[in-house]
Amino acid sequence: MTKEIVKLKKEDIEGLILDVCFNGGGSVKEAIDMIGIFIDEGPLAAEKGGDGKTVTYRDPNRGTIYDGPMALMVNGQSASASEMLAASLQDYNRAVIVGSNTYGKATMQQMFLLDTITKRPFTGGGDKDAAKITIRKLYRLNGRSAQLNGVIPDVVLPDAFDAIDYREKFQKFSLPADTIKRNSFYRPLSVLPIAELARQSAARISTNPDFNDIKKTVEVQRKLVQLTTQTIPLKWDGFEKWMQEYNRGFEWERPNTTSTALFSVENHSQDKQLLQNNLSDKEINSAWLENVAADIYTQETFRILTDLIQLKK
Repeated sequence: MTKEIVKLKKEDIEGLILDVCFNGGGSVKEAIDMIGIFIDEGPLAAEKGGDGKTVTYRDPNRGTIYDGPMALMVNGQSASASEMLAASLQDYNRAVIVGSNTYGKATMQQMFLLDTITKRPFTGGGDKDAAKITIRKLYRLNGRSAQLNGVIPDVVLPDAFDAIDYREKFQKFSLPADTIKRNSFYRPLSVLPIAELARQSAARISTNPDFNDIKKTVEVQRKLVQLTTQTIPLKWDGFEKWMQEYNRGFEWERPNTTSTALFSVENHSQDKQLLQNNLSDKEINSAWLENVAADIYTQETFRILTDLIQLKK
């Protein structure tokens, strides 16, 4: 991450977008290291184990790699370490968090071997049986936890999965959310113009046909979820008719609009040189660039970040 940002800084970027949508988390250490790229110094998050003691994670390195305007994209599948990243950047007013409520998992797990002869932690590999056990809970600098409630974005975008009860709070054995004492050494940066950014984004979304289609889809899905029973014909003729009626609920009349390109999507100069003589990677990269350009969430986040840059000026 650091190397890529250094490459981008050489090309004088005005803003940075990080995307952790659909990122289920993983290493807490990696999340802390990544937060430290953007925070000069100080506490970043906290944990509490079964003994009730609170331990604070601190920035391992002084200074920042990037201190310019920044946005972080999240959605309902952003979980665990991804939520730690989002929460810390939000608590420090370091980045605008854009998207939908995150998953709501603020716990740490560790693998333990079922073989009681050894007490060494499980590191993976081999054919030994192991159990994954929750050992700690994670907390924000303000003392609250993302457990169950997730990280609430600064600027909310419609999420096609909002009609489905899949987040941590809907799981049968999820741990409750609690709070700890606010970190007294935590000093947030200047407040970002969140209200104005959210207002401008909401105005755009209200007239965006793609986001309006997502809203309508969520409404239809919620109605279907609330149905206690459904009768689905098993004979083909009846089933075909039922499917046509079902699909009609997701068909929307689109206004005739002419889309204009917001931005061009390119690699930085060093990657362009690496791709010149590798046709296979170049083809994969081209498809990836096309997907980034067509993604409506990236497009709106780009607009939000542009608004932030203008407001700062």
